[in-house]
Amino acid sequence: MTTALDVGDEILLSPDELAVALAEHERRAAVLALAVSHVSGAGSWSETGAVSMRAWLRDTCRMSDRDAGAWLRRARLLDSYTEFADAAIDGTLGSSHLAALERLHTARYAELLAEHQTLLVRELAPCRPPMRVTPAHCGPNAPTPSASRANRPRSRCGHCTMSPPMMDPVSDGMCSTTSPTPNG
Repeated sequence: MTTALDVGDEILLSPDELAVALAEHERRAAVLALAVSHVSGAGSWSETGAVSMRAWLRDTCRMSDRDAGAWLRRARLLDSYTEFADAAIDGTLGSSHLAALERLHTARYAELLAEHQTLLVRELAPCRPPMRVTPAHCGPNAPTPSASRANRPRSRCGHCTMSPPMMDPVSDGMCSTTSPTPNG
């Protein structure tokens, strides 16, 4: 049996090494999701007596029902849209991007996603997942914490006047010093 001591060199990583390892993990997860799609589509899971692919993932792969469903959703998304699959495998799109696309992967949006998948990959690629904005990120013109919260537009950090949709991904979600303040 392998213990944590046996893999200590894989645990004691620098932040940069961890980021690289997690990116590789996400790329590998995309490949595995396509493998899930293949096994699901082939129906070979039924040879074990399982009643569904989800049940097979739960029983054979020791997954929770929630995790099995998540793998199947990711598998359906990547199997349906080649551009998304390619971008996930090469690391252009991360799990946060794919999770957002999964929420749109419905009959209502299927045609739009298929038509615009190349554009979506190009637009999403430079975006990092939304970061949590804290008061330390507020610009110099942001109101002070003592200002009345009731008179300010809603924001993530409660200190700035910028609403989340206006966050600029280029500036890492930092509050804009040009956003309007409650008093003008």
